[in-house]
Amino acid sequence: MQILNEVFPKMSNHWGSALMNNFRIVYANSGDVIFKQNEISNGQIFIILGGSCSVMFHDGQTLSEKARKEAGDFVGEMAVLDENKVRSASIVASTPVVLCAIDEKLFHEFLVSENLTEEMRNLWKTRSEIEKIFAFSDFQIM
Repeated sequence: MQILNEVFPKMSNHWGSALMNNFRIVYANSGDVIFKQNEISNGQIFIILGGSCSVMFHDGQTLSEKARKEAGDFVGEMAVLDENKVRSASIVASTPVVLCAIDEKLFHEFLVSENLTEEMRNLWKTRSEIEKIFAFSDFQIM
């Protein structure tokens, strides 16, 4: 709940309760694939509660790490607003991780109800632009 409140400080109590009553804890070992690039969404997004994951992208020739996600970061949230529902990158556990699984449909309803869809899109755009700057390329941006 603390992570949700930090990311969405104006979240209503109704939505906080709804999200917290519909999650489950998932564990993954180092090297486990959480999401695979180009696969259809499995209906879940995750908040990393402990450990770290690599965001891996294959361009057809080379596999490279594009970012590292750590405790407090969301993974899979981009598919919530993407009508395509295909994973744009692979998420691989770099260390053993503890994840909070949230239903995509419920999360989407939350974003729409709380008028946060555009804010999420702007967050992704800003994060992508900042990650392109060499001085910030090693930092994790939420």
